[in-house]
Amino acid sequence: MDRNLVKLSRNSILQEETPHEVYSEDEEGKTIIWHLPRNNFTIMVLWSQFLVSASEIVVNGTQTGSFHLHLDKVDESWVQKLPALDYAVISTANWFFRSNYVYEGGHFLGCIYCPDPNVTHLGPDIVIQGAIRLALKSINDCNNCSRIVTLLRTFSPPQFENGTWNMGGTCMRTRPFAPEEINNSGLDLVYRNAQLAEIDNARKLGEEKGRAFDVIDVTEAMPMRPDGHPGLHWDNRWNKGLSDCIHWCLPGPVDTWNEFLLELLRRHSSFPLSSRRHASEDVKNQYSNNERVLNSNKVTNGFNGLLRLSRS
Repeated sequence: MDRNLVKLSRNSILQEETPHEVYSEDEEGKTIIWHLPRNNFTIMVLWSQFLVSASEIVVNGTQTGSFHLHLDKVDESWVQKLPALDYAVISTANWFFRSNYVYEGGHFLGCIYCPDPNVTHLGPDIVIQGAIRLALKSINDCNNCSRIVTLLRTFSPPQFENGTWNMGGTCMRTRPFAPEEINNSGLDLVYRNAQLAEIDNARKLGEEKGRAFDVIDVTEAMPMRPDGHPGLHWDNRWNKGLSDCIHWCLPGPVDTWNEFLLELLRRHSSFPLSSRRHASEDVKNQYSNNERVLNSNKVTNGFNGLLRLSRS
């Protein structure tokens, strides 16, 4: 689940019950688990940039920000959590917009935005679609899973003006756009459609295995809210002086995402889910020996999971 969406959901839940932080992997919040004992409900945040297997390219001991991506190998860090879940919210997109080298079946397919001569240049949409295809297939192929409702959150476009994220781009607007003010290059819908291209096939296969798939479609709504970004006013410990015009951190836009999420959960409320009596014990056992575990005794029977699979 998107980082801001899951935190907003948590804040909404605060009106009902204060969640206990069961596990936190690091200060960046890449993996966090909250549990609400009175309602017997658990939320898990798990970070996977691409959903597929990826390794960062290191040159002379320095990380480059570019990756080797394998479209036939899923990122096992999130797949292994699936048996514990009733609901999963997945998303990925923005990490593909950099120099990434793509492989499948042991063969080099090409690269995204790379300067290398004599290689096949791939559009981000093609690789995004391949990653979503494998992610949805992995959910359907999960042998130890019972019934899961999977929600795919569509592409939310960055809104940098006067430059890219690392070239002085900013987002200083203080009011929403009217429809006629939106500068839509068409690529936003291209990336959205690449994400959605695999949903129908996943639904058909999921029906046979008792699994449901749906979409949190935010792509057309979000270009109207350039005022929703924090700009320079964010917890900027890693990129000093740069604006955040990708993550929807201010009240407003992501509240809409939460409304979409709650409506979809309501629609799927009659979907038969398992009791998950074993899953919370699995989580407790998995993290009980980790020194960062907080209040591990708060994980009780009946694990219902909302899983964020990427930060995009």
